[in-house]
Amino acid sequence: MTATYYVIKPTTHARKKVTLGDQLSLTESQARPLRNGGFITPDKAAADRISELVKENTELKASQPTETTEETKDSEVEKA
Repeated sequence: MTATYYVIKPTTHARKKVTLGDQLSLTESQARPLRNGGFITPDKAAADRISELVKENTELKASQPTETTEETKDSEVEKA
């Protein structure tokens, strides 16, 4: 008997890359190592929420200004 699982962390399954939000139809014995590793979940609502959080986190990281080398040098001088 197979069940539907949702990918919550990109990985490789059956020699194919699976990405966030993909659906896999797996038996319990096939799913066990992926569930224990935190790569899949049977809960669609949890998978959707994790996907949203990952997207928000990526957007926040992209919107943060990167630290320039001069700022880094200034902070190193202050430490010394």
